[in-house]
Amino acid sequence: MRDLTDGGTSDAELLAGVAGGDRAAFRALHDRYRGPVRGFALRMVEVPERADEVANDTMLAVWRGAAGFEGRSKVSTWIFGIAYRIGRRAMRRGGADREEVSADSVAELGDAGTPSPDTALYHAEVRRALAGLPFEFRVVVELTYYHGHSVVEAAEMTGVPPGTVKSRMHEARRRLRERLG
Repeated sequence: MRDLTDGGTSDAELLAGVAGGDRAAFRALHDRYRGPVRGFALRMVEVPERADEVANDTMLAVWRGAAGFEGRSKVSTWIFGIAYRIGRRAMRRGGADREEVSADSVAELGDAGTPSPDTALYHAEVRRALAGLPFEFRVVVELTYYHGHSVVEAAEMTGVPPGTVKSRMHEARRRLRERLG
């Protein structure tokens, strides 16, 4: 069994392997993306169990749909686009477009490293403020700031024009400034 987890294999190479039924390539792609996709899903659906379902369903869709990837975008854009669509469906099935965020959900969003108490408190406040935004604003912030996608990539993932992504980002920043003082 090949070890593809060293990071030296590109996403495109891994996805081509997945398209050919290579389980080792899928395992490596899964290891690379499941965590970030789950984090994205958690910020979307705000319920850890549903975020797990979205992440699992996304990776299953990657396995099943790898051969259909046309290479018109980055692999990460394609994967997060799948996660976005699956997350939207999960939100509709969940009954309400918004749910109250529990303290456990906020804690699970996590930060890299071990921040100072002041920094941790600030990040928790930002996460709460972000969770209070409407979905359309929250998701573009998530895709651009947390996952580093461009406006064009976020537009492709969400199926809206780049100008709409920009205006949502502008409004999200305005609302966050209001909430955070």
